[in-house]
Order: sequence, then structure tokens, then C-alpha cells
Amino acid sequence: MLSEREEDTVGQLEALLEELRATGSDHRSVEAKTARAELPSGITDTLGAFANTDGGLILLGVAEGSAAFQVVGVEDPRRMTAALQAAAEQMEPPLRPVIDVVAHPDGAVVMARVPPIPRDQRPCHRRSEGPYASSFVRVGDSDHQLTEHEVASMLANRTPVDTGRAAAPAGATLDVGAVAGFVAAVRESTDRFGDVSDQELLYRYGVLSGDDRSELTLAGLLTLGDHPEGFLDAARVSLRREPGATDPPGARHDAIKIEGRTGELFDGVLGALGTRLGHVQVERAGRLVDELDVPREALREVVSNALVHRSFANGAKSESVLVEVTAEAVTVTSPGGLHVAADPRQLGLDPIAGVRNHTLVRIAEHLRTPSGARVVEHQALGIARADRACHQNRTAPALFVDLPARFCVVLLRHSLDEEPARRVLSAAGVAETPAALRILSVLARLEGAKASDSSELGAPIFDARLCARALAPCTLEDAASELRALERAGILRRTRVHRAPAWVLAPAPMAPPDGARTAVRASVAHTKVDRVDDLLQALVKGPPGGLGAMAIQQALGLSSTAARYRWLHRALDAGLIAPSTDRPYDRTKTFRLTAKGRARTNRLGPPAAPTI
Repeated sequence: MLSEREEDTVGQLEALLEELRATGSDHRSVEAKTARAELPSGITDTLGAFANTDGGLILLGVAEGSAAFQVVGVEDPRRMTAALQAAAEQMEPPLRPVIDVVAHPDGAVVMARVPPIPRDQRPCHRRSEGPYASSFVRVGDSDHQLTEHEVASMLANRTPVDTGRAAAPAGATLDVGAVAGFVAAVRESTDRFGDVSDQELLYRYGVLSGDDRSELTLAGLLTLGDHPEGFLDAARVSLRREPGATDPPGARHDAIKIEGRTGELFDGVLGALGTRLGHVQVERAGRLVDELDVPREALREVVSNALVHRSFANGAKSESVLVEVTAEAVTVTSPGGLHVAADPRQLGLDPIAGVRNHTLVRIAEHLRTPSGARVVEHQALGIARADRACHQNRTAPALFVDLPARFCVVLLRHSLDEEPARRVLSAAGVAETPAALRILSVLARLEGAKASDSSELGAPIFDARLCARALAPCTLEDAASELRALERAGILRRTRVHRAPAWVLAPAPMAPPDGARTAVRASVAHTKVDRVDDLLQALVKGPPGGLGAMAIQQALGLSSTAARYRWLHRALDAGLIAPSTDRPYDRTKTFRLTAKGRARTNRLGPPAAPTI
């Protein structure tokens, strides 16, 4: 008989397997392998892929494909565990997965949690083959080998070098007017440079370098140069809009190139988006104002970040920032991936610990665009301000997709439809608070976007961090409290396929099948109260052939497979019920009372009437 701790572990495994069965495949955070006798040949690919992404869970002894994630067990758990540990040692850097053996009734399952490695140690790869031949990342439900360019980008990001101080291409010069405006802005903001020449000031800000203070830097060319687009593709932004529903049949992509210094790019992108996005009216201070269907404040922060925080290392300076507009979203893609000092999970929650392009950012803080706007206005707080703007405008918060050679920020378009959330709250008898309404509306929009989008939008998960950003300003503690309250009400369902809990919309309650009624104590479905007697009485009221596992779950009013598993196996271990077949994967299997179970129900008396 399983101990209570073992039952809980088995229940958690079964709940996870139910999620995999529902989707029909592995996913970004979980990989199941049959592996009855031997370690799978591609296990190091999966180890490295999880380590290079967000971490993940490997299940050995769980059948794949048509077997629908049923437990088959490993023959020798100790040997399999040792082999997995040895495989992890072959990686560079060596991995230390947390390995457990789950004593499932259908066989032992080896469960390994692979943590992500620090960004400045990626890519994790097989030591014997080197990074270019054996580096993988997790994409969807499979391991994808990194391209040479992606590996080079990861290796370049290991060392935080300020590439903006590199020399500009030969022949590049400064724009006299731009320099004059910059110098004036610096001198106006501080009196520290009152006794130095303009050339010395430009040197101290990294616009110029060299012993004679005359060599133009890459950062200087991008921000104050004379037609920098003639020397660098980084001085261009590509913007394209997919044909919309209102465009005439056969319409092609609307694609333009915006060129110039950083300030000119900033103005150009925001101006182009202003003519390509829809408009909505939002309430501000008691009056209606015209706004884009993506908040302007969010757009300006995301575009600014892309221009000044992108990578210029390892040839990335020959790549342009890309802005894509679809009916669903505006996506801004920066070359080179995210800076190693930044954690994509904490963006918008914590101030940035460091910046990649210190020189470029320092110059940009004093830049004015041709329209008079600031390029960098809220250094280290930009994403938080963007989140607040999205909250105020009733749009979803920005979504981040961290990839080996690029970093994408997705801003979903259009205001959220809050009516479905209102109906769900009303049906559940839950008070309609602004926080609950927004959580459900954002989550529904995110799940809808994932289902309809073929890009990397499947990566973001709705955890307490994303919830806090959706409710900005909000603490993680308050966000988690709101999520747990909606979970207790049966509106949200918790999942643990990632390193931390995440939440999804709970499915609508199913009506009990014929012959099965709701049990008396459905209100305690999430507690540790003994439900074995309720299970026995449900079988008494059920059809002569017994009830299937799902019918029992519904009859007891349980919302989780783990809880169903716990009470079924307690009744089985006690000899109170018996299955109709010993075949472990038979989906027609039912359970009926044994003589011992009937004797116990006779002592309990007649079943109580169901409560409403």
C-alpha cells in the first residue's frame, strides 16, 4: 500500500499525464520516453534543450505516441537513474538534474527535473562534440538543433562587451547639427563639463575614441552620425504589415524601410505604426480620448528598447530591428537575443540589473528625436510603464519570446472583451472585482492568441509574474492571491508543467452521466477529507456494471485527476472495489463493489440525498 506522500507524488504525476493526454503530445516543458530497458539515444539532446531554454521535466517509463502517455515503467530504476546522471555529466557545463523515482502502480517512472543554466553559460552542449555540433533548444514539443548563427550569438552573449565602443566603419562622419543638439542637451543637464571642450565631452560619452579623441565609435555613428544607414544595416528598421480583413482581395504585404539615426528611427517607426493600427476610444480622467489599439506608451517603450538594447555583436550589426503588424498583434524583434544580465521572467517586475550597450544608452538618454521626443525616457522602468498603459487601456500586457539569436516582444492588439469573464464569474457566484475581471479576460485572450497563432506565442505561460504585470502596478504576492482565489472557485486550474505554478482556464463543468449523481460532499473536493465512503455510495447508486474512472470523478464532484486517483487507489488497496479488467490501458474499464465493499456500505446506511 502506498504511503500518503507516495500517493501525492503519484497523483501529481497522473495529473501531469492527463494534461499531456489532453494535448496529445509532449510540450515545451515535458518530454516523455518509453525507455523500459535503455536510456533513449537522444536524451542528451533533450537535456541540453531544456537547459538552454527554461528547464523542463523528463519522464522515463511513460509510453509515447498511440499509447497516450500511459505508464509502462522502467525495468531497473536504479540503473536508469545512474545512466541519466552519467549522460548529464557529458554536457558542458555539466548538468545536475533532480532525479526521483515515482512508484506508480503500473511501474516505476524516473522523473528528472532539468534546471535552466545561466544565460552567460549557454549554449549547453555535449562536451565531446562542441557547441556548434550539439547545441539544442526546446521548440514546442521537440528538440531543435541550433544553427551556426544562433550558437555564435549565444557564445557572443556570454561576455557582456560594450560593442558600441567599437570603431565605426571607415569613412563615417558625425552630423554637425546632431552633435550640436547633443552637446547642448548634456551641458544643460549638468555642470560637470563646463570646463571641457566639445570634443572632450564627446570622448567622455563614447561618441569618439582613440588617443587623439578623433575616432568615431559605432554608438556615435548610430546616434549622431551623418547618414549612418549608408554604413550599417543596424541604422534601418524593417516594418511590414500583413493584409487585413478590410484590404482588397489580393493585397500584398505593406513593407517599408525606415532609415537614419536612432532618433529618426524612433520617430519613423512610431509614425508608421500610427497610420497602420486601428483606433479606439478609452476613458481618461472621466473623458474619452482617441488611442491606438495598442497603447502609444507601450509602443514607444518597446521600440525604444529594441533600438538601444539590441545586440551588435558577432555580425548582428548587419541585421535590422523588425516590426511586424498583423490583425492580432504588433511584434518587435531585436537581433542577438536578450542581454545576459536580463531575466525575461522578471522584465517589468524588477529594474534591469545591467545593460548591454552602456555607451549607446548613455548617449541616447540625452537624445531628442526630430519631433522633440526623448528616445530613452524611463530607463529601467520602461516595461513597467508599458504594462500600466496596457492595464489602463484594457489591453493585454506585453509578451516576451526569448530565442537564441533574437528577442521578440508581442503586443496584442485591441481592447479585451470582458463580457465572457463577467458571465463566468456570475455563473460561479464569484464577486466581480476589477482584478478578477482582468485576469480572466487577459488569460482568455492569451489562450485564444496561442491557439490562432503559428509563431512562438505558445511560449508564454500565465503565472503569478505575468498576472502581476497584467494587474500593474501589483506585487507578486497579491497576484498569486488573486489566482488562488479563482482556483478555489473552480474558475482556474493550476498546472505544474513548469518550474513554478501556472494557471489555465478550467473547463466548463460536465453533467454527470446517467446513473451517477453528485456526491454529498462536493464542497470538500480539494481537501484531504476521506472520500472513500462517498466513492462506495456512488457505486451503489450507479449502474450494475459499475462506473468508469471519469464517471467516479464526476460523481464525487472532483475537479482534479490527482484527487480521483487518490480515492480510487485507496479503495482498491483496501479491497473495497475491483476493476472489470486487469488491462492497465483499457479505457472501458469500470469499477464495482467487492463483497467487502458492499458490507461496508451496508453499515453506512442508505446514500444521502444529493445537495444543490
